[in-house]
Amino acid sequence: MTDAATLVRNYLTLLETCDPNPARYSDLLHPEVAESEYAYQLTQPERHGVQLAAQAFSLEHLHTCANDTVVVEARWWGEVGADAASFTRGQQLTAHFCMVFELHDGKIYRQRQYDC
Repeated sequence: MTDAATLVRNYLTLLETCDPNPARYSDLLHPEVAESEYAYQLTQPERHGVQLAAQAFSLEHLHTCANDTVVVEARWWGEVGADAASFTRGQQLTAHFCMVFELHDGKIYRQRQYDC
């Protein structure tokens, strides 16, 4: 079984691919996963009118807790892939995140995300 920190790192690495195919996430996400609106935006950017050409996470801190919880502080970078609303192709976006992951049965069960 993958340890909690590795599972979360693998999830963030997969998000970087901008792959919206749910099958790619099945080894990482619990069938009853609940994510915040912000996490959904990252995995489905077109829902918000923005397509990403690329994105990456830089982990600043990762803390594992005894109760199958992982807390991540990260910086996110994204490149807009197409003109949409006030965004232009090639525009660079950045944000700082605090993400709290709760695991169940060795998969991500809950994710709360706070960004700025």
